[in-house]
Parts: sequence; C-alpha cells; structure tokens
Amino acid sequence: MRLGQRLGPLEVRPFRLFWLGRTTSAVGDALVPVALAFAIVDNLNAGVGSLGVVLAVSSVARVVFTLVGGVWADRLPRRAVMVTCDAIRAVIEALVFAFLLAGAMQVWMFAVSGAIFGAASAFFGPASTGLVAETAPRTQFQEANALLSMSQTAALVVGPGAAGILVATVGAAWVFAVDSVTFIASGFFLAALRLAPHVAPAKKRFLADLHDGWREVTARSWLWVPYISFAFSNLVNATFFVLGPVIFATDLGGASDWGLAMSIAGTGGFAGSLLALRWRPRRPLVAAFLVWTTGALPPLTLIGPSNPIVVGIAAGLFFGGVVVGGAFWNATMQERIPRDKLSRVDSYDWLMSLVFQPLGFALAGAIAAGIGVQTTLLIAATLSVVVHLAVVALPSVRAITRHEPQTEMA
Repeated sequence: MRLGQRLGPLEVRPFRLFWLGRTTSAVGDALVPVALAFAIVDNLNAGVGSLGVVLAVSSVARVVFTLVGGVWADRLPRRAVMVTCDAIRAVIEALVFAFLLAGAMQVWMFAVSGAIFGAASAFFGPASTGLVAETAPRTQFQEANALLSMSQTAALVVGPGAAGILVATVGAAWVFAVDSVTFIASGFFLAALRLAPHVAPAKKRFLADLHDGWREVTARSWLWVPYISFAFSNLVNATFFVLGPVIFATDLGGASDWGLAMSIAGTGGFAGSLLALRWRPRRPLVAAFLVWTTGALPPLTLIGPSNPIVVGIAAGLFFGGVVVGGAFWNATMQERIPRDKLSRVDSYDWLMSLVFQPLGFALAGAIAAGIGVQTTLLIAATLSVVVHLAVVALPSVRAITRHEPQTEMA
C-alpha cells in the first residue's frame, strides 16, 4: 500500500481538523520547556531546584486529576472538554507572558500555573484518545495515531532549537505568548468539528463511573497486565534520562554532546511514526511489546566506552519503538473498548504511565550510588527486555489479531 493511502485519515474532515488542532498545540508545547528553564533560572535568578519544584507540581497535578479527567471525558462531549482545556491553557500562558513582560513573575506563580496546566492536560489526554475514535475511520485508527505521533515528534525535533533562538532574540516571555496562540488556534480547529450528537450517559455517582472504567480494564488481561508492565518500564526508562546526562558530563562531551544525542533520538521518533503508517502486523500487541524491548538499547550504550552518535542512534531506535508500539496499542484500545468508556480506560493507562515515572527519576541516582552506575544500567536494560517479553507470552495478548477484531481472551 502506498504512503499516500496511509494518509487517508487526513482526507476525513473531522480528523483533519482534530489533527490540525493537536499539531498546532504540539508546536507550542515543544517550545515551552526551554523557555521555562531560562525564565526561572535566568530571569528570576532562581536555582535548578526551583525549576524541579515547578515541574514536579505540574506532574503531580496531572497524576492526581487523570482519573477525574477520564470520567468527565466520557460523561461530556469530548470536543467540549478539549476546547475548554485549550482555553484554560491559553489563558494561563497569556498570563505568564504578561507577568514576565512586566517583571512581576515569581517562582510560586510558575508553580500555580504549572498545577493548573497539568490538571487541564489530565482532562485533555483521555478526551483526545477518545476523540480519535470519533473522528477517524475505524479501519484507520492506527494511521490516525501514527499521524498524530508524526506531528508531535517533528515538533519535538525542531521545537527546542527554535525556542533557543526565540529566547536569545526576543526573550523567554514571548515563547509563552506563542504557546498561548497555539492553544487558541487548537481550540478553533476543534470547535469547527462536526460530530454526531453526544448521547449523555445515565447519571451515576463519580465513583460508580470510575468503577465502570476499572471493570472494563480488569475484564481484559491484555489491558491490565500491560498496565503493570508500563509502570515497570517507566521506572526502568527513567534510569537512562537520569544517569545519561551525568555520564556525558563526566566521560563524554557534556551538555552539547547530550543535546546531539537527543536530537538524533528525536529523529528516530519521527522515523517510527513513518513506519507506523506502513506496517500493519497481524498481531499488533505482540509487535508493540517486541519493539518496546528497544528500551534496553540506550542504557546498554552507556556501559563502557561510547560516543554521542551511538547513544543517539540507540535512543532513536527506542523512541521510534515507543511511537510504533504506541500507534498499535492506541488503535487496539480504540477498536475494542466501548466508545462510551474509552476515556476512562485510557485514564488508567495514563495513570500507570505517569505515576511511576517521578519515582524512577528519584530512585535512579540512589540505586546507582548504592550498587554502581554500570550495574544499575545493566539491570535496567535486562528488566526492559524481560518485562516486555513477559507480556508477549500472555495468551490474551497473542490472541489479539487485526483480522478478528471481535475475538478476545480474558
């Protein structure tokens, strides 16, 4: 099948508008991390610890509100949820811009804005996963997810460099203004969607709705067992991102070489989205968990003599695997989970993926100090392979086939 045919979801107006909205906001989001770091460390003369606190507050807020966001994304029209989240984030970024420009921004204000931003993202994520199923043709869910990943990874490749230029030329404040505009544009694209009328579910207590989503998860071992693997893999993957910069600072070329490695890794993620447009394996979940074993490659390249090119290629294979496997995983959920419960199911996915990542960041350094850096990296690489192969061995995972969408094993 030609690549042009894999772009089929973009020929459908609702998905095209949805994709434009997600792509526009992704561009803005790719700019902000660099601007945030310079705004806090340089503009406010605060330490790296203050930056860490702001990032942690945003992450915690997202974790805390993820399940709440999943419930409301199933209760309300998902487009309305996403437009509201875009409006909130646009206002937040506009306020940050204004206060920075006036010289009135403080660290605590970044923390508060980060918490609101994280909470809004917790509603946006599950609603977005559910809206893919409402806007893309059912036979093209994989391509739809691949196209979303393509634009997001492309933004991550060019965004940091563009942000650096903006910060150096016009100042960090204006990056937040750009991000605010991207959220406004995203909201307009989403508001232009024409979807089937929303059928409101029967009124239930919040905990009952939450339990309904959990029951959908626990009824399928091909869902809840992978959720456990996601928790372990995020713990393991954090090792590379914590120890990698330390090793580069002491044994390799420092920050510039680390940046080079991460740029190569970003192009790997983009290449993965191209592969996801073309590759349609008969057993998508088996393929997903096999490509996710590439998580072992980056920590292995940090053991012993290495160079940024090798590390970047290894990380690129991993990032590409994440994108390819994610397209298979999301499409499988969107095909097989009842649409009115999809956002709640996805919120549990987000929760398991997010909640253990900060723990991994916190533990990696302590473990390395206790048993040694190389031993820690070797254990991380081994666990990355073992955890994912264990999921592949699960009969219900192997039973998921592209040609028999109604067949499931609990």
